[in-house]
Amino acid sequence: MANARIPLTQRDVAEIINIRHDFFNHIIHGRCACPPPLALKLEEVTGISREIWVWGTRKEKQIAWLNFQIKSQERRDDPDFFGKNGT
Repeated sequence: MANARIPLTQRDVAEIINIRHDFFNHIIHGRCACPPPLALKLEEVTGISREIWVWGTRKEKQIAWLNFQIKSQERRDDPDFFGKNGT
């Protein structure tokens, strides 16, 4: 998973995979379908399976995204993540 900044926002992920952030939001909330090639990129960045992005229900996508955010936050809050001096 490629994270320059933890936790990644929807806007961050959209920028990394080169799509508009509002399109990504529509995918997460089930208002737009996720094309399979885009699902591969999303899987690389978020670790959420391409199957969820392509075939998951709106609720499954939202839960997967929230879990990703929680895990990202936990990594950020882990003092060992950045080392003892916080860098």
